[in-house]
Amino acid sequence: MKRLLGLMLPFSILIFTQTGFCDQPDEKWEDMSYGIDEIDLQSIAISPQNPDMIYAASAKGIYKSSDTGKPWQRLSMIRGTEASVNVISIDPKNIDTIYAGTKNGLYKSADGGSEWKSIFEGLYPQEKDIRRIVIDRADTNRIYSGTGKGLFITRNAGLSWGRLSFGEISKQAINFIAQDPVNPDIIYVAAATGVFKSNNRGLSFKRIFSVAAQTQEDETDEDSQDAGDDETATYSNKTPNCIAIDSQDAKKIYIGTNSGVLASSDSGETWEQLPGAGLLNNYVMFLVSTKDGSLCAATRNGIFRLPRPYQRWNEIYDGILSKDARCLAYNQNKDSLWAATEKGIYQTYLKPAPDPKDDSPVPDEVAQVLAKFKSEPGIREVQETAINYADVNMGKIDEWRRSSKRKALLPTLSVGVSPYLTDYYHWDTRSDPANDVLLKGKRAEDWSVSASWDLGDLIWSTDQTSIDNRSRLLVQLRDDVLTGVTRLYYERRRLQIELLTKPPKELNLKIAKQLRIEELTAGIDAYTGGWFSKKLRGVKSQSVPE
Repeated sequence: MKRLLGLMLPFSILIFTQTGFCDQPDEKWEDMSYGIDEIDLQSIAISPQNPDMIYAASAKGIYKSSDTGKPWQRLSMIRGTEASVNVISIDPKNIDTIYAGTKNGLYKSADGGSEWKSIFEGLYPQEKDIRRIVIDRADTNRIYSGTGKGLFITRNAGLSWGRLSFGEISKQAINFIAQDPVNPDIIYVAAATGVFKSNNRGLSFKRIFSVAAQTQEDETDEDSQDAGDDETATYSNKTPNCIAIDSQDAKKIYIGTNSGVLASSDSGETWEQLPGAGLLNNYVMFLVSTKDGSLCAATRNGIFRLPRPYQRWNEIYDGILSKDARCLAYNQNKDSLWAATEKGIYQTYLKPAPDPKDDSPVPDEVAQVLAKFKSEPGIREVQETAINYADVNMGKIDEWRRSSKRKALLPTLSVGVSPYLTDYYHWDTRSDPANDVLLKGKRAEDWSVSASWDLGDLIWSTDQTSIDNRSRLLVQLRDDVLTGVTRLYYERRRLQIELLTKPPKELNLKIAKQLRIEELTAGIDAYTGGWFSKKLRGVKSQSVPE
């Protein structure tokens, strides 16, 4: 597809330029990776008993810090796992007891990571893949282990395990497990088709959130008394990736999905979609709730904070090199947020969210501010230019279909040639009657031309399948271009308005915001082949650069 390689630049720039407007400039990330050999981190855990004790896991090992990340000590290798660690968890009552979930089972250390022993190995490869570990805070001998195929529970610190063999949850990959901070009997589990809730510490589960419609037969849980009346709302394309419980009200539950964040204020009975403004990537991989009620989300395009009242997400981007955060951890004592990313471990101290005030400008003032940007290209003009530059105009699909029908009107021509000999070998007596001559027959050729039509192609041809596949790819690419350039455009406009209406007093903050605007401008230029900057400079360009 034309300029397909050219689109790689805009998308790469988009990753590093898309930001939500941030009202918290002093929330700056600090690189805490000193002493860690591999910067590609998978998980991070803070000890509930001693918040200064932190463990981090990479795909190749486990690290420990006894002084809030300064410095890190590499722990002994876990034998037989190829050190492929997915998640780590710390015993809430014993700081030296650590659990490591790997792709080859669950391991335990009782001495702070010096020695490890295997305490769980599934029968099948998917069961060996430990994706989530939750240690019961009231009874630390009870451990919940979420695998690639089902949920397992031990009541004796790993000596024996039981698998939930009932209902839908037993067949699914477990994405997340959360225990109610007030009532330890309540367990929430995020699986492939929804979220499940147990009121009896895992003895039975009821589905409280559905991703896809299920029949009554599928919903019936023979071993659960309350599973049969599961009548949850169905949400398409909202696979739950993570769960967070509100720090101020345990009845408020949040689900991070691949289509944003949903919230429930009644322990999962009803759900509503939280605002997505400022959340520049809806694929939410991790959620935490802070002590002031804010939500922090890790997405594929950065880390964002949603303060109360929930209206707009703000990106926390200053100082962090990676937009791909795999895990978040929150230190409530210090109100600090930790992130394990593909480029190291980072920490930031969260600024208290401002009290909401109704200080919105009157409509006349709004019009006056927006009027200052009338000379700049409008969003529709920018979108059309980006579409043309990427060569993803929807008219191409109609032209493909028309060409396919025109093709059916043209005949299929066949040309054939058949060589032959006029006679086989024969005796020639005409030239010399006294002496016969053996002669070979002359070579000749028959030519044929034929034309055929398959009028059925006017209704449906095999080309339609190829056109349909290309159409889907074109529509997806077009939507990606429009989404990317639109987000960059309005993020740039918000920063412009902020500098105009509430300019920072500090020079360094002014410079930082101005550089951010230039960065966003460069991102839009990448989508439009430099057209946007030319328009800003007053250069009238009627054609898109090649």
